[in-house]
Amino acid sequence: METTQDNNDEITNDIPEKVNSSEDESSKQLEKKSSEDEILFSNNKIPDMQENVTREKEVKLEDSAASKIDLNENTEEQQQFTKLQPDIEKEENKKVGGAEETEVVSEDELPAVQKPSVKDAENVSDDELPGPKPAELPADTEVVSEDELPASKKESRKRKTGEERDGYDPGSPTSEGESAGKKQAVAKNGESKPVPSEKRSSVDEKPKKKALPELDKYWKVVNDDPTDFTGWTYLLQYVDQESDVEAAREAYDAFLSHYPYCYGYWRKYADYEKRKGSKKKCLEVLERGLKAIPLSVDLWIHYLNHVKSTRTEDHVYIRSQYERAIEACGLEFRSDRLWESYIKWEAENGSALQVTNIYDRLLSTPTLGYTSHFDNFQEHVMSEPVSGAVSRAELVRLRGEVRDAAPTQPSLDLPPGEDEPLDHVASEEEAQAIKERIIAARRKIHKATGEEVAARWTFEEGIKRPYFHVKPLERCQLKNWKAYLEWEKQNGSLKRALVLHERCLIACALYEEFWMRLIKFLEERIPSDPELVAVEREVLERACGVHHLDKPDLHLHWAQFEEAQGNAGRAAEILERIEKTCPNLVQIQYRRINLERRRGDYDKCIQLYEAYISSAKNKSVASAMAIKYARFLFHVKQDKLAARKALNDAIAKDPLNARLHMQRLDLALHTPDTPYEELEELVMSYEKQEGAEVETCAALAVRRRELAEELGPVAAARAAHLHARAAHKHLRKRARANKHDAPAHHQASTDGSKKKESCTTTPSTATTSSTSTYYQTQAATAQSYDQSYAQPYTPPWGYQQPPGPYQHHPHPWPQYPNYY
Repeated sequence: METTQDNNDEITNDIPEKVNSSEDESSKQLEKKSSEDEILFSNNKIPDMQENVTREKEVKLEDSAASKIDLNENTEEQQQFTKLQPDIEKEENKKVGGAEETEVVSEDELPAVQKPSVKDAENVSDDELPGPKPAELPADTEVVSEDELPASKKESRKRKTGEERDGYDPGSPTSEGESAGKKQAVAKNGESKPVPSEKRSSVDEKPKKKALPELDKYWKVVNDDPTDFTGWTYLLQYVDQESDVEAAREAYDAFLSHYPYCYGYWRKYADYEKRKGSKKKCLEVLERGLKAIPLSVDLWIHYLNHVKSTRTEDHVYIRSQYERAIEACGLEFRSDRLWESYIKWEAENGSALQVTNIYDRLLSTPTLGYTSHFDNFQEHVMSEPVSGAVSRAELVRLRGEVRDAAPTQPSLDLPPGEDEPLDHVASEEEAQAIKERIIAARRKIHKATGEEVAARWTFEEGIKRPYFHVKPLERCQLKNWKAYLEWEKQNGSLKRALVLHERCLIACALYEEFWMRLIKFLEERIPSDPELVAVEREVLERACGVHHLDKPDLHLHWAQFEEAQGNAGRAAEILERIEKTCPNLVQIQYRRINLERRRGDYDKCIQLYEAYISSAKNKSVASAMAIKYARFLFHVKQDKLAARKALNDAIAKDPLNARLHMQRLDLALHTPDTPYEELEELVMSYEKQEGAEVETCAALAVRRRELAEELGPVAAARAAHLHARAAHKHLRKRARANKHDAPAHHQASTDGSKKKESCTTTPSTATTSSTSTYYQTQAATAQSYDQSYAQPYTPPWGYQQPPGPYQHHPHPWPQYPNYY
């Protein structure tokens, strides 16, 4: 384009020289002048025409490269266009009129546009090209969405329309950015060639969204192990760098459902919605985060900054959100930054009286920076007018105290006949005295707050990790939390104790013990404060629904709580859910059955009993369940035959279970009109089983003797006595045989290298042994005589010390236990 313009400039510069060469002909000056104007006009048209021709040629070349049109077809079109170009130029010259002296330059004489050629280059689409790298911003830069920008900036960032871009329309069929598939190819005869129908793209078809290439790999890690915290962080880091909003939302929602106490990821999620989502979604994320972790000061400040940036002029709403934040976490020991942010905003947009009211609440709250807060309060009072720093009632009271303490009344500079207002301050000295009294009144509160901070300071120093993490806490920190909670329960208020429990649960969320501490604390105070029922329900939902999905104790407690509050259906759902997580747990099975019994659904109880008995993992569990099933049928259903059948079936499967036999006997005893012969048969049924234990048989024989004495005839009683005596005789004989079969007591011989001999060898050996036992301890007796005498002998009572009193030995000769 620059070459074409230079050629045109040369043509234009040659014209004045030709005009100046004809100065001798005076008669033709006017004609020359008019001809010169026409030539200048024609020269101005020629560069524009040639520039348009060159632009059309470049557009065709770029379109042919982007749409991969055959080179032969482009060459033919270019040659045809070149042949027609001289005729076009002639017609343009004719239209100009009277420009015979103008030199006509064809397109062939113009320098060709050189296209860069790269060998072995691969055609790539725009989607495959690398995107622009984000700018490196400072760490403290706040992310601002496009909706939060001013109107002028948003308009400048919008894509320009076709008129604003000099006629460029991306939807036009002649635009540069359109693909070749949507254009119509130009034939040799100049007519348009239609695109085949199979190659046309349907208007209703939506382009398929490209999935992130490595997303499935990261998801597989966390799906295999949802407790893999590192895998979650890698997944979130990957989606945060990409532009797939739906994939990022899915990843963040899944992660925060497992770990809602990670306030930093709530902030990241909200920032991502600011950058690539919407303002509404960002606000929703922040609200969800504040509901999940209301004691996060950082998350509250982030939320308030977002509110102030979106609703700058709505002071009433911003103040209400600050009050909401103070109500939620203002009692947190490390909430100083939230208070300071509230005071700063109120000082910039509110009144001095509002700031003083905030300080009054802050000075009575034990926080980490209580000293700096009092210093800032003094500066605030001294820098503000006394009439605006405090309320009118307090100002009137303090002015009266100052004037009563002053020796003389101040001179009043008032118009004659006008009374002094009650809140009028006469002089600067009086205002200074009032300010000092304002500070003095708050100093007493500050001193009491300092004492509370000092009492908690030791516990606060022991908290090394106040935030949530999956790594276990040190034992000293767990001990510190327990001591802190107990101290706060005894010395603090109910509200402060609840706040401290919630702080503890953030750091100790994975410890079931601290959840149970809070639940028991609430249960102790529910009788005096029924409103705590909703608090306990919310705590149980968080514990069982988020952090401890597989802990049966918490779920059993939750089910019992819901049943006590009249929600038996909800309790049944809780037990059913935990049973899926922890199957074959007998405690859960018993709780489910008893819950249905209390609800009156006996058919459901029978169904559960039979299912648990059939699916028991061993015989002992099935037998225990059968005993409870028989009791239910006998006492609740009043079906004695069904109860007897349940026990008979259980004995058939586990015949050596003594509890089943005893339970069947007890069932028959409680059944009216049961004959003694049947009772005797039941009590002797265990003894008839192969492999019955002797001890159990003896116990059942004693039971038979008692029944015979109470219910049977004399013959049966005598037979029962003989049976019991025989069983116990057999038991004693077995015990004696086991005692004699035990290995005899052996003692180490004098020579350790020889074989061991019996301790009952000769009387001399026994005498020696008794003598050594008399003077030496048990450790000294066990020593071998072959040991060296390099070390001097030390008697048991100490070296060169008189012997102690004589210690009686019950068996001087342990070798002969039956000697006496």
